[in-house]
Amino acid sequence: MSGPGTSSGTRIFSRKVSLALLLAGLIGGQFLQAANNPFDGYLQSDYYFLSYSGGTSFAPSNTSDVTIDAKVGGHTLSFNVDTGSRGLYGRFGDDFVLGANPYPGEVQLTSSGRVSTGTWSLVTVEFNVTDKNNSSTTVGSTFNVLHVSTLGAQVGKTATFGVTGTSGTVNLDGGGTVPIVYDSSKGEYVVQLVNNGSSVNQTISYANNKPGLIKDVSNFGIGFDLNGAPGGTGPVGNNMNQIYNPLLNLDAMQAGTLVAGYVVTKTGIKLGLTTEESGYAYTTLNPTIYASTNSVPDWQTPMGQTVVSGTTNGPGSVVMDSGISGAYISAPGLVPDSEVTTPVSVYLVNSGSLVGYLIDPSDANNVLNPTKLEVSAPGTDGVYSQNQLPYRENFFNTGRNVFKAFDMLYDAENGYMGVRPNEHGLTDPNVFFAAQAGGFPNPIPEPGSLAFVLLGSLLLLKRMGRVRRPRRTGQGLSAG
Repeated sequence: MSGPGTSSGTRIFSRKVSLALLLAGLIGGQFLQAANNPFDGYLQSDYYFLSYSGGTSFAPSNTSDVTIDAKVGGHTLSFNVDTGSRGLYGRFGDDFVLGANPYPGEVQLTSSGRVSTGTWSLVTVEFNVTDKNNSSTTVGSTFNVLHVSTLGAQVGKTATFGVTGTSGTVNLDGGGTVPIVYDSSKGEYVVQLVNNGSSVNQTISYANNKPGLIKDVSNFGIGFDLNGAPGGTGPVGNNMNQIYNPLLNLDAMQAGTLVAGYVVTKTGIKLGLTTEESGYAYTTLNPTIYASTNSVPDWQTPMGQTVVSGTTNGPGSVVMDSGISGAYISAPGLVPDSEVTTPVSVYLVNSGSLVGYLIDPSDANNVLNPTKLEVSAPGTDGVYSQNQLPYRENFFNTGRNVFKAFDMLYDAENGYMGVRPNEHGLTDPNVFFAAQAGGFPNPIPEPGSLAFVLLGSLLLLKRMGRVRRPRRTGQGLSAG
């Protein structure tokens, strides 16, 4: 495969310097403000703005999926904006021509149990955007996209897929059929596929059925991989990570004129981070275990806490997920497969009680309430530090309604996540916000950071100013 390269040595040193300063502040009794972060802005002034399509937005009155338009293989398609997964996938039409270096793969989505299998290839995707002068333009992003051919379910789950018919059957791969049924929760006709991990593993393919019978699937995953194990929300491994993120591989980011990051707002997504970013409550992100020399570093999700029935749970991974309407929680003492119907406080960016919001199912006027708050089994499987005890027992997926009140900043260049209330969040009585200068530290220090601080913090504090982002140079992509 081939793809964008990076000057990895400079980038890694920049990240270590930032963390050294952060931890040095902790050791000295106060948390210092890190260089080049969402609290005090960035050096760059250029950015692009990608508006949501089809009249969708995160306005309090809107409840449907929020979408963007992108041109893939000559076709302009609408995609669900999903900060809870990673990778752009879809059924791009029978005339779609694969790009460079194709290879088989899949994306698994835990919340729906869906598995989409097909072929990855390097493709340039185009977006219609406005620039900082509000002039319309087109920008390109070259990354690996998945052209889907087959659909199925995760092990131990049942997954549903939409169809155009109202009766009859859909052909299963390997023989047999599955009936078309009406799903009242979705308000559409679907097929239900089961994978029990042993004798039954039902899959369907577009090629094995009447054209148009199975609805095209698609997703615009711009978030994180949660576990680092095979499957999950996109390919994982050395140099198999951020090259799948549609918004971190813009041409201008590859050239070094934009910071590789974005801000999800109520009306669209700001591409690139600028001097205007200020007032965020932010936290540092821990790296995953995988090298990422072909793109920006690979990060774990932000962390936070929840409060249920007076008990504070966490810290654990907190996923701000724009892709689903419901929410999921794991915490000791909660019964899996049940539903939480009592108020829950959600503390974002590892802030304790300083930044977050209240879910209250008894309050019909609370626009931050998910459609349902389900309890998932404790234990986020995987090899990352946040998947280990005690952190793995606590997990929260917000669902999309959190974006009705908060903008979310993701700095993939330097490893930060930030939030701040939008115009609705500033007046919503269920929102609380008190940004802390220097941000909120990740509760799991990076391996080796403490020793780095003890040996070099005095020298670094004397010499360091703002960290400038390194420019990416060279080409090359190696799979490991």
